[in-house]
Amino acid sequence: MHDSVARDLRNTPLVREVESFYAALHAPGSSAVTDAGDLDVTRDGRRASFSGSIFLSLEEPPQPCVVTVDLERRTLHREPLGGELGARMPRWSPDGDTLAFLCDRASAGDFQLHLRDAAGSIRAAPPVEGVIESLSWSPDGRSLLLCVAGLGADLAGCQGGATTRRPVDALPAWMPNIDTGDADNLWRHAWVLEVESMALTRIGPERLNIWEACWLGAQKIAAVASDSHSEAAWYDARLVAIDCVAATESLLLQPTDQIGVPAATPRGDRIAVIDAICSDRMIVCGELRIVDARSGGSTVVDTQRVDVTHVVWRNDDVLVFSGMRGLDTAVGEFDVRTGQVQILWSSFDRTGSGWYPSIAAHPRAGALMIGEAWGVPPELAIIDERGYTPVVSFGTAAASAPGFSPARAEPFVWSGRDGLEIHGVLIRPAGPGPHPLVMDIHGGPVWACRNRWEGRLRGAKVLADHGIASLYPNPRGSTGRGRTFAGMIKGEMGGE
Repeated sequence: MHDSVARDLRNTPLVREVESFYAALHAPGSSAVTDAGDLDVTRDGRRASFSGSIFLSLEEPPQPCVVTVDLERRTLHREPLGGELGARMPRWSPDGDTLAFLCDRASAGDFQLHLRDAAGSIRAAPPVEGVIESLSWSPDGRSLLLCVAGLGADLAGCQGGATTRRPVDALPAWMPNIDTGDADNLWRHAWVLEVESMALTRIGPERLNIWEACWLGAQKIAAVASDSHSEAAWYDARLVAIDCVAATESLLLQPTDQIGVPAATPRGDRIAVIDAICSDRMIVCGELRIVDARSGGSTVVDTQRVDVTHVVWRNDDVLVFSGMRGLDTAVGEFDVRTGQVQILWSSFDRTGSGWYPSIAAHPRAGALMIGEAWGVPPELAIIDERGYTPVVSFGTAAASAPGFSPARAEPFVWSGRDGLEIHGVLIRPAGPGPHPLVMDIHGGPVWACRNRWEGRLRGAKVLADHGIASLYPNPRGSTGRGRTFAGMIKGEMGGE
């Protein structure tokens, strides 16, 4: 083998530079929380909890922990949930007394449901055979809804396009996977936990694959579902109502393209859903559609050119949404009584973390979001009529220091050969140009680059430090420009 191929690169100056960059971002071994997701807010609006990330080292994935922020004092603490690490996805009960969360303290990597009451006592729910992908409280606080993927179910393309795995596999790595084509472990199902008795019941028809679900009142759920567990079946999934007792389903909406992120009002009379052209499950950005839970009739809401990425009901009448308007991230509200939409905030200077911007509705006004930007580490922010207000930053001292990010991110616009305006994000190094340029094209193709934190943009920071610019284009087919623009690649993936 040639020396240039066989040589160990780990001690080269460039590798040490990259390692120093990520060490500055995550301070491995310091127990610092440097990233956040799965945001939830108590109904009184005084506390917000989220899944935090702690890096023990740069050689292993970050460890999850549950963190709570006092929104009035702007202080945070890690929740003592039987061990500070290995807990995630916090969800507060409607009365704010019980915290539901996932924890792997019984078996490493196997995250099962636990509940902590107001006195600090922790109870483990009966374990489910599968991966809990979401959990939510019923409006009356008596039950929890779990969406569970079997150990063998397909993962979305954005997750790598593989399948779920058992936390600990005793079989040799070379052992082939045996796929029967219809085994129960390939399906996604909905389960309901009755909190007082801790009884866990699977609901819905036996062979209905439930991709996402939300409560529809206290006795029904609304689900994005299909008759097959295959990942390909999601592209033709429909919105159905399922009776938790009778286990029957009724059709609410059969979309032309794809739907996702269902959210119902507390009383269960309306369901908000995002109706969009998608290339990957879990990456849904498009029109806001409101479905009548009784008649199945639906209407599309004019969101003032915002392609919607997440929806949450504050109450029975007001829906809070996040989304993209061009290269800007936006947060707005829709009042079903008046039919009015108000955009609370829209800016290129901040965006939400995750695949797409998501929010948690504040019970009084506005929303909370984990925000970030090129040189701005993840932070918890409140968004309301006053705009975007940071509450607490998760940036390390090194990553937040002046001069750490001398490059800048800026909107960039040009015309295609047919004259169509195209948008992108340009990372421009400090100093005079011209600069060499690397173009980083996003996947999907129905997705969109935006002003994201430098810690998520692969090598852009190191390239910029060496005088090399990076361009993140949003070609036709990207989101943030309306359904027509996104649909330009439909049936012509490799066209213009």
